[in-house]
Parts: sequence; C-alpha cells; structure tokens
Amino acid sequence: MARKRTNKNKNTNKGINKTSNKTGRKKAVQGKVEQNAYVGLREEAILILSFLISLLLLLSNLGFCGIVGEGLSQGLVFLFGSFSVLFPFVLFFLVAFVMANRNNPMIMRKIPFICFLYIFFWELFLPVLIFREEYS
Repeated sequence: MARKRTNKNKNTNKGINKTSNKTGRKKAVQGKVEQNAYVGLREEAILILSFLISLLLLLSNLGFCGIVGEGLSQGLVFLFGSFSVLFPFVLFFLVAFVMANRNNPMIMRKIPFICFLYIFFWELFLPVLIFREEYS
C-alpha cells in the first residue's frame, strides 16, 4: 500500500508566515501611534514651558517676583527698552506659531521677519518715546 503524501508542512508554514506578517504590521502601527503620542506630548510640554517662562517674565516686569524678578526685569529693560513689557507676549506667540506651523516651510521663513519687525518697531518708537519725555 502506497501512502499519499500530504502537504501539511507547506500549509502550516504559510499560515505561520501570514500571522507573523500581521503581527509585524500591528507592531509597526502601534510603534507609529506611540511615536505620534510622544511627539504630541513633547509639543505640549514645550508650549506649557514657554507659557510659564512668558508668565515669569511678565510678572517680573510688573514687579511681583522679588529679587530674581527684579533682575530679569532689568535684563529685559536693558535688552528691549520700553518694549520689554511686550516681550513675554511675543515670545509665547512665536513659540505657539512655530509649533502650529512647523510643517509649513513658508511660515517658517516668516519667523525671522517677525523677529526683525519686533526689533525694528522697538528701534523706531524708542526715540519717539524718549523725545516725547524730554519735552513733556
């Protein structure tokens, strides 16, 4: 009696390969989801940190942060003059703007221009304010 050969080995190998491919895909998808969650968490942490720094700078400009705040306020006044009060707002706005538009290269090219405008207006209006104070 001759026995027929069956292809049990071939069928089981194909079944194993299919399940391993599916689990490999699931792991890849789970890895991407975890990576996206990490990126989102990092962006939120940066945004919260920039808000806290801006709040500290604003409170130091208003005189509510003691000796450290006084030093920060004097440093900001030294760097930006009368526009030092606006700097915390500009800082937070720029960080939030960059985080929202980080994938848009046209917007990213406009960020240095916004910084230039801030410095330009500071230099433009500072002499006007000083001139106005002299003749008041």
